[in-house]
Amino acid sequence: MALYIMPINQLLPRHFPKNIYQSSRASLSHYLVEAIDLNIVPILGMSFFLNILGIWWGLPSWEGWAPDEIIPKDVLLGISDLFSGNWYDTYPPFHFYLLAVLYLPLNLPAIIWRELGFIDFSGVLVDNSTTNIFHLTYQISYFVGRIVSVLMGTGTVLVVYLCGREISPKQESLLTALIVSLLTPFVYYSKIINVEVPYVFWFCLSLLFYIRILKAHRLTDYLLFSAAAVLSICTKDQAYGLYVLTAPYILISKCIHDRRTLRVGWLQSLTDRKVLYSTALSVILFCAIHNILFNYSGFLSHVQLLIGPASYDSADFFTRDDNNWSQHWQLLLQSLRNVQFSFTLPVFGICLAGLVMSLFKVYRNGFGRDINNYCKLSLLVPVISYYLFFVSVILYSRTRFLIPVCIILAFFGAQFISDVLLSRKRYLTYKVLGRSFVFILFFYMFVQAFSVDIVMINDARYVTEKEMDLTIPKTSYVLGIGDVEYLPRFEYRGFDAYETTHRLSEEEIDAGIYDYIITTSAYDILERHKQYKSKSTTYKMVDKIVNGDTQYQVFYQNSYQPKWNLLNFEGVSSNLDKINPEIIIYVHSRNITNAYNEPELSGLISSMPMNDIGSMMGVLSGQDNKQT
Repeated sequence: MALYIMPINQLLPRHFPKNIYQSSRASLSHYLVEAIDLNIVPILGMSFFLNILGIWWGLPSWEGWAPDEIIPKDVLLGISDLFSGNWYDTYPPFHFYLLAVLYLPLNLPAIIWRELGFIDFSGVLVDNSTTNIFHLTYQISYFVGRIVSVLMGTGTVLVVYLCGREISPKQESLLTALIVSLLTPFVYYSKIINVEVPYVFWFCLSLLFYIRILKAHRLTDYLLFSAAAVLSICTKDQAYGLYVLTAPYILISKCIHDRRTLRVGWLQSLTDRKVLYSTALSVILFCAIHNILFNYSGFLSHVQLLIGPASYDSADFFTRDDNNWSQHWQLLLQSLRNVQFSFTLPVFGICLAGLVMSLFKVYRNGFGRDINNYCKLSLLVPVISYYLFFVSVILYSRTRFLIPVCIILAFFGAQFISDVLLSRKRYLTYKVLGRSFVFILFFYMFVQAFSVDIVMINDARYVTEKEMDLTIPKTSYVLGIGDVEYLPRFEYRGFDAYETTHRLSEEEIDAGIYDYIITTSAYDILERHKQYKSKSTTYKMVDKIVNGDTQYQVFYQNSYQPKWNLLNFEGVSSNLDKINPEIIIYVHSRNITNAYNEPELSGLISSMPMNDIGSMMGVLSGQDNKQT
């Protein structure tokens, strides 16, 4: 409550200390030399290692295994349309532009070939003579896009460190960077072409200039903050929530600063060149990135998608949650659980303890006396703004949504670790215990983050695909239930006929038109429909297949169970549980005796009980995967 009862003229420090560089004309290289310490290099190296490991997950493929990933096809279609003429996507265009610059040299022949009608970008090739070349450049583009995410993830850690150097001692800044580099969802999204890490990178860059504005209110920082904020919003729309309260907070801070230093009123303060230039830059940059002049209809279509289907949870196709206090309470608890999962429980507790410690400093010393603590607590403004104007609006929470919140909380966690657990003013025994505890904390975080890489590298679908090649005849008609991203890669299996669907009809199942049906736990339709109490035809048919009430029987079941895995998704709302799904293959009774292509195994399989088939395949493949 102390924050609310203070007079407004105490909201800023009376004295602004010298910044890392004094003039806005100072070169970037000089700033980096002064700010960066060599101790950050091992942290950046570890972050790069965690981010790039498993970058090949689900590749080669046309659409990959990552939900909501910007696949090369989407970028190539945008290039073909010049991102104009009613072009739009689920996400804003800026990251598409960045990828387009990198993809164009590789795929220019393919784009020309498409315009001539020889190929399309949906994986259907009209002229097979171009297949190999286009497939190679497409897969290279996939890796290039993912490497961009790897570099932006590592760059985010560096920018977080620079933010820390503005408001914290060197040790505390290093700890902040280390915490961010080990955030579990951050490691996952830093290796795929989702827009989570790119928009977070631009947000952190705006955070750096936000801190510098609060300290000195220089024109250069205003312009750079505006540019970085617009780039963040134009990479992923939800970033707008980070700035709804942040922009007014900066203006209030500026009015107080100008009244103290320049003796001017609030009207003159709000109409000077810093505000006007940065506002104009934001508007011009936003309109230019969205190509308003040549793609106004596409921009409107994107907005309609944003406020329509894209604002709903995938589960809302079954029901829409009520907007009441009970629902908001559940939303808060879900968000806290997601944040706790991202940090690990011990580090999350330490971050909260650090926040309490910073608030206690306000109670003891006042809000405006400690410039570092003032700026650090001001980082909570984007958090509050984001939760009120984005999370509370869409009424659902995901771990990826809360990465910016985790990054800001990391500053407080690092402060607690530095000032309390690694304090130099304690006895030797305390120092030894404190450092040992800190080592255990970060080792625990590392193991959980590294578990993401382990399950991606050993995804059960790799082994399943090998078994499909061995056991399912190429002439089979195969059905996959669920999204393409959650299933094995059918396009490389060589089947005469296959399809994926979200809808099953009773006539198709009873007629037995499919030879094999494949399900995935990543698209667990039974649990989804049970949770929302919707009894669709698809639910009923899947339920019959699972319970053995059709002519289909379990032929193969596979799930990878790592020895070291701290990824506990209970109560967590995250797409990370889509990694390494359990795959079950059901076979029609007429195909059991032809399960294997090899003649010498066919007779053996036909005489075996169904429960023994998977075990024998495990011996043949030499895998440790759980098979039934």
